[in-house]
Amino acid sequence: MLTIRKEQMKALAAYMQQAFEDRMLKQMAAEYPGQFKRISGEEPGDSKARAVVRDGVARAAGYGITAEADVERYIALMFAVDPQFETLPKMKWAVAILNDSSISGNGRMELIHQQLPERMPKLEG
Repeated sequence: MLTIRKEQMKALAAYMQQAFEDRMLKQMAAEYPGQFKRISGEEPGDSKARAVVRDGVARAAGYGITAEADVERYIALMFAVDPQFETLPKMKWAVAILNDSSISGNGRMELIHQQLPERMPKLEG
């Protein structure tokens, strides 16, 4: 029987988190180059953008959005609109959807992404 120790699980979780962050950084840089550069600034490397990705994972979880594909869409929203998009008056409609716990996390992200082109037609990406 195979036994996985706590230390091994922590190492695996850290590896998976790093791989997800790396994938998201590459994807966001390709899909939203202007916003990615603005977020990253002049700082060498990608530490500011990585911090936005990490923040996005935590904030999505706060809304009960935990499936990887939905977390990816939440982070894409942060790069497409603004890292603090929930605070923008023009995004109240999206916040109302995010706060609607009667809809699944996937359903909420689907609704937002369906409505986004009509509500904000000038987004890069």
